Amino acid sequence: LTVWAAGSLLATLVRRHWHLAAAMVLAIPLGMGLAWLVDTALGSAAQSAFLAVGVPVDGLPIQLVLGMALTSLASREMSRPFRTSGGRLVLVAAAGALLLPAAAPLRVVAAVLVATATASMVRYAIGSPVSVVSAVDARDDLRDLGVVAEPVAGWADGIREATTSTGERIAVRIIGRDEWDAQISSSVWRFLWYRKGGRLLRLSARQQVEHQAYLLLLAGARGVPVTPVVGAGTSRTGDSLVATEVVGEPIAALPADALDDAFLRDVWRSLAALHDAGIAHGGIDGTAVRRSDDGRVVLGSFDRADPIVEPSQVHADRAQLLVTTALRTGSERAVAAAVEAVGPGDASAPLVSYLQDAALDPDLRDEVDRADLSLDDLRAATAAAAGIDEPELQKVWRVTWGSLLRLAGLAIVGYLLISQLTDIGLDTIWSAITSADPLVLLAALLVGQLPRVATAGSLQTASPSPVPLERVTRLQFATTFVNLAVPSTAARAAVSIRFFQRSGATAAGAVSAGALDSVAGFVAQLSLLIGLLALGTATFGWKGIPSGTADPSDLIVVLLVLLGIVAVLAIVVVAVPKLRAAAIRIGGQLKEALAVLRSPAAVVELVAWNLAAELLFSLTIWIVLQAFGQDVGFGDVIIINEAVALFAGLMPVPGGVGVTEAALTAGFTAVGVPETVAFSAALCYRMCTFYLPPMWGYFAFNSLRNDGYL
Repeated sequence: LTVWAAGSLLATLVRRHWHLAAAMVLAIPLGMGLAWLVDTALGSAAQSAFLAVGVPVDGLPIQLVLGMALTSLASREMSRPFRTSGGRLVLVAAAGALLLPAAAPLRVVAAVLVATATASMVRYAIGSPVSVVSAVDARDDLRDLGVVAEPVAGWADGIREATTSTGERIAVRIIGRDEWDAQISSSVWRFLWYRKGGRLLRLSARQQVEHQAYLLLLAGARGVPVTPVVGAGTSRTGDSLVATEVVGEPIAALPADALDDAFLRDVWRSLAALHDAGIAHGGIDGTAVRRSDDGRVVLGSFDRADPIVEPSQVHADRAQLLVTTALRTGSERAVAAAVEAVGPGDASAPLVSYLQDAALDPDLRDEVDRADLSLDDLRAATAAAAGIDEPELQKVWRVTWGSLLRLAGLAIVGYLLISQLTDIGLDTIWSAITSADPLVLLAALLVGQLPRVATAGSLQTASPSPVPLERVTRLQFATTFVNLAVPSTAARAAVSIRFFQRSGATAAGAVSAGALDSVAGFVAQLSLLIGLLALGTATFGWKGIPSGTADPSDLIVVLLVLLGIVAVLAIVVVAVPKLRAAAIRIGGQLKEALAVLRSPAAVVELVAWNLAAELLFSLTIWIVLQAFGQDVGFGDVIIINEAVALFAGLMPVPGGVGVTEAALTAGFTAVGVPETVAFSAALCYRMCTFYLPPMWGYFAFNSLRNDGYL
């Protein structure tokens, strides 16, 4: 691999590819510097059981780092046989470093990561030479597809135009083989972010452009007025492109008087025809809707289109079209045309609900901001024209100085209570914390943020409307900030309801999503606790409890006791009017969520996300205990976490301040952790998962408000 990398650099210099040569030369000191930093970090933590994993300490294989980085950079401009050969050499070199006693396995993995980071940083700083397709390359790509055309002047990235040999204008969407859209990671990322709404996993740029061409051809065959397809596929150089005819002008370039009421009615009929064909557009804006020379409507820009699998896709398209026409003709004419097409009364209710920033594509949102169009006013006007009441949004609890003072008071009271019970002083606590391994505590802090992503996945699964995972993750961190003011259940419910209403869900659907997610979380907590206690899978080390697998008769007793507790709780709920009314209310809230429960896969996914969150919280506790040198079984840690979570959830204390710390301390001491270390570990765990996340949760909360999602 080293010889191959050196030969690639020499060939680059001989062929005078100075841009690539500069990138490869820059990668050498950068890779060595990153390798030194990582090697120093691993060496300083070599005595930690968490990082050393019983392997000898040695340096990072620098030949592997530089060889991988240089080969990765050079392969971007090599022809396919050399590019393939270099990739195989990288795999062989990495496997050889693992199989031979060249370096510890941990450092081989670190070397691969450092090499990847080095190549990525160089490409980001200098740019990749094949990520931008020039006009000459585009002409050759079109000829590979059998289209003879000459790019027009001002050829730029994104959507380009060209003129065929017969004088026809064509629009070309082209993805270079090194563009972000062409990477598998991009497709996987989008699939995870937009799992709902019919987003399919298309691993290559060729699949993306062929999918767009297929939907255009399908829509045209079913009578939808769309831009005709000229060609689609992948060229010999690896660029993927789709070419369509340019018909008329986009309405973004037309004056308002050119869009009369007849044209608006035609636009809505065209969208209805597209939906009848089973296709959702996904990106209707001023460039997607075009007016032909004879005044007809033509739909284009199908790069976000997908087959319809959920009604929400239809509602989002309608909301986007209403906003697009309102920007061009004014709200009054646009609303009148929309209500006439969709229908008055309850038929327009979903359209009103989807008049939110969350339902608009990014380009349309930017256009709304530039035009200073008020979506709230547009929602009110549409509801009035349809003769329905505008749905109210759930008010969000605000953080005040009073609530922060109450939080500080609760923290002081909790500290004083625990100090009196265990005779722990500030000096003792600080001494225990400073004795912990800082790198392992840092790892606990990083792992402690992952449960928010898992809970976001659960809430996304329970959502009545498709919401990107990134946006729901921001909601989870924003909730940590709001938790400072009110108990976590109330905070989560208030913010979630408003968030999902802003995302186009009805009030009942927004409530049902939060309720279903909470029920799934409770089921996950109870399942883990019962599973470890009743099935005896944990390695018990509790004081007064013998180690080993539980006796079968004891398991039956445990299950009977748990069933008895559930029966007693059910009787109490039925007997007490207030509790019975609350249970009926929660049942009504969950009614709309039954659509999710009809899918076994969705139910499994909902519980699995919550199980993952609980296990990640438990993993954070285990890492914190490792930082303090306490070897506690992971099964015991899970039992402590679930028992404390269930107990703290019953306490009407904001964030469980004081209560959670005391319960964790009691749980840690029960498994043999010294009292001083137990409280210090509990405090560090809470810092990782509760006290510090509101700092970035504040920015997440503000970003959601600024984007119109709260």
